[in-house]
Amino acid sequence: MTSYSAIKTWGTQDCAPFNDAVNGIHFLGILASEGLLIFRVYAFSGNKKAYLTILLSFGLAILVTCVILSAAPINLNIPGVGPPCVLEGARSSTLGYGLLMFFEIVLMSTTVFLRYRHYLGSHSALVRSIYRDGLLYMFCIMMISMFNVIIIAVLPLSYSETLNTPQIVAHSVLASRILFNLQVSAERPLWLDDRS
Repeated sequence: MTSYSAIKTWGTQDCAPFNDAVNGIHFLGILASEGLLIFRVYAFSGNKKAYLTILLSFGLAILVTCVILSAAPINLNIPGVGPPCVLEGARSSTLGYGLLMFFEIVLMSTTVFLRYRHYLGSHSALVRSIYRDGLLYMFCIMMISMFNVIIIAVLPLSYSETLNTPQIVAHSVLASRILFNLQVSAERPLWLDDRS
């Protein structure tokens, strides 16, 4: 839908419902992928409810802040809002991507902490897969968010949506990679896990 909105010429048609639908679906995709990462960290913590409670509360605070920043009519005195039917974001969207990047850093740091606190001597292929793939996922999404912030803040607004579609694709590809690697790790015989 994002690619379609990039090439669609609206003319006199009202594009607001379509744009709202695209933004809503994009938002739900980000919410689902961040939820996946929260539950991965929760599982990696040994299902400790304290980690789940803290991460869900922090994630909810980030979510509410992003929704307020993107949907509420708040004048942040950040110049550069494009016309409504052109595929351009506002400069204020850097704040949402910045918060997403900060959340990814917190999740990545928590995963590294848990790895060194609980699983340092583990030779389990499953633990290695969860750790490696989770960090790769979070690092890639964090880097895309960082590039989004830079592009939106520095380049002309016509480039503001450049990494929108690649970020959605990266979420899908990396989530699939995680699931496939977990399946491969689960299918390995146990005696191989103990010797590696």
